[in-house]
Amino acid sequence: MEKKRKTRSDKKRAIAPYIPDELRVWIHRIARRTQLPEGDVGLLLIQAALQSEPCIVFFAPYLKRDYRFGPAIYCGHHDHQSIYDYIGPSQQLDDRGRFKIKASQSLYEQLNEFQIGLGIPFIAHAAFALLRYALHDLAIVQSIAPGMTRQDFMRAPASSARALLDKPDSSVWSILK
Repeated sequence: MEKKRKTRSDKKRAIAPYIPDELRVWIHRIARRTQLPEGDVGLLLIQAALQSEPCIVFFAPYLKRDYRFGPAIYCGHHDHQSIYDYIGPSQQLDDRGRFKIKASQSLYEQLNEFQIGLGIPFIAHAAFALLRYALHDLAIVQSIAPGMTRQDFMRAPASSARALLDKPDSSVWSILK
């Protein structure tokens, strides 16, 4: 008799999409506003995007296979648009860095279904597509960080660390140089 292996519901799964520095700054600003770790903000953004019907409608032209969202089924098609038109080619990683996320098993499974619907080989690419969409949708951002406006994303930092380091009379600690 074969025993079925138990799966732990509290086990976390690692996802590490490459994201541009610009999106990392936006996530950092939300994290500062909400006083949550950046990884948790990334998880909340992905989760909110997966539960948003406008998000799924946006990705419908990119679906290669059928994808179920609540009672609706979005049909994939052979002449679908490539998701890489939206997220950029995977070979272009020069301006991107890893963003590490620890997802619950249920969120990982939802993300995996979305990845299969898009017909892409890596779950990290699906996570990046959802993060990018979520950060450009003010309703999703405000569901996580109420009161956050588009201007909060557009404002430049008061002073960059690079500008401080380049000053000859800077009082910045020498360890940062």
